[in-house]
Amino acid sequence: MNSVVTRRLLLLLLGLVSGVVAYPAQFYLPDEEQDQGYQTKVVCFVSASNEDYDYANLSPGMCTHFILIDLIGLNAEGRLLLLQRSSRALSLFLDLRRRLLELGDTASFMLAIGGVNQKSTHFSQAISEPTKLYTVVDNIVSFVTKHGFDGVDIAWFYPGQFGGRACDKGNLVVLLQELQLRLRACAMGLSVTVGVDPKDIDISYDVPKIDEYVDFVNFLTGDYHDPRKPSHVSPLYPCDTKDRLNIQYSVKTYIQAGLNPQKIVILLSTYAYLYTMKIPAKGGQAILKNVQKLSKLSAQEIIERENFLISWDDARFVPYASWTQGTNKKWITFNDLESHRKKAAFVLDHQLGGIGAFSIDQDDYQGYANLGPYPFLWAVVDILRPESKYIDFSVPVQLVPADACPYSGNVSDPSCPNCFIECQAGAPLAAPSRTVPGAAVPKEPSTTPPRMYAISQHRVNVQPGPDPRPRPQRLAPRPWPPVRRPARSQAQPPAVQPNQEQRQPPKSLRPRRRRRPWRPLSVNLVNVISVSKN
Repeated sequence: MNSVVTRRLLLLLLGLVSGVVAYPAQFYLPDEEQDQGYQTKVVCFVSASNEDYDYANLSPGMCTHFILIDLIGLNAEGRLLLLQRSSRALSLFLDLRRRLLELGDTASFMLAIGGVNQKSTHFSQAISEPTKLYTVVDNIVSFVTKHGFDGVDIAWFYPGQFGGRACDKGNLVVLLQELQLRLRACAMGLSVTVGVDPKDIDISYDVPKIDEYVDFVNFLTGDYHDPRKPSHVSPLYPCDTKDRLNIQYSVKTYIQAGLNPQKIVILLSTYAYLYTMKIPAKGGQAILKNVQKLSKLSAQEIIERENFLISWDDARFVPYASWTQGTNKKWITFNDLESHRKKAAFVLDHQLGGIGAFSIDQDDYQGYANLGPYPFLWAVVDILRPESKYIDFSVPVQLVPADACPYSGNVSDPSCPNCFIECQAGAPLAAPSRTVPGAAVPKEPSTTPPRMYAISQHRVNVQPGPDPRPRPQRLAPRPWPPVRRPARSQAQPPAVQPNQEQRQPPKSLRPRRRRRPWRPLSVNLVNVISVSKN
């Protein structure tokens, strides 16, 4: 009898220990540590390949970070490479920065090095030697400093893969370390965009070292599957216990590898895939005929015009649309407002760093779907940053030199003898006042102010009241949500032939862009750093 009781106690103890191992404590920080200084980010990627995008539709308060991608890359020698036929996106992006800064927006504007059109072999060769790596760092820092960016994002897809070498994993860490030292001296930020397939961690990323040198990490969640294989875009949860290609498993794996949860930014895909298939007359798997990558607006037009049947996957928390007529079948995978809200609630629940949009130029920025401009982006902002609706950006904002605050307190404004600046910890807190206090201390004017601050605290002129919109409640630390199993006949994507795994799509599947005649590059872009078009 005693042996049976002892055996049961040992089994119970073993179960408790295995539960702790399965869900380690570092997945969730204590509530006190989570809430202390925790602010979610909204990172907005803008693709330079979309030449028709209207930057004027962007309003203040939408994003905390803007990242321009697919414009600048690296060649094999370590020089900066222009990935597009013109640098028009660069001037438009910098004009947007100046416009939002004048309106009082405090967002950071960053430049991504790399992107979809960047060859992984060029990245690998450019940082293969110390002299080349230092040249790359000098070129990047000089370029972003000259053009007034606030930081750099490294978008290398993917180290050690697609022609890369095994040493790319360590060389990426060295690159981030050198960039962090140089950028931090200029008060700039650093981020990295990574793949989300669990095998990418072993091949491409030294997670603890990356966590040490970057400010946040962007998860490219739209890259789980080969686009030629019908599957859901950025599923939130798995369909069964063996499914590892979903956001929940990727977040869990990176945190377990040593990444700080509050540095994780989940990128939401704003595009869709349309699969055209042929059903054999004798039955069997459907034969894939064509794949198209669409913007969400284009997918919505096709769904409404051809009367697609829209369904919801209760396991993965994503929608999909299907159409069947005889032996012809079409299947669309996309994200809608509800799936984006589910991901935003997931970020709040697990105290992650924030949400990103990849990319906002594929959102409905003109409001053609009668949901207002940027419906996907605002659906996330309303959940993560609801206080932004109370900020009045119509009040003019005065720019204050960065060296105007040598100490905390009220400091005289050198540009106005009857004004002072309220400072704290070396940074201005409010716009210059017209009343000089008795304790004001005069200060010598600076000849070369390095940067400018936009004073935004005085713009909040409406006290936040109760928010009538639903907001997901923050739950206590708990294990990861259980797997939700849907009916196989409804949730599973259609099986097709051939079933060949290949991570990168061919060039024929990339969205077509309007061809423009070749024009010489602007002199302003290359007068500091040599930019090659090869």
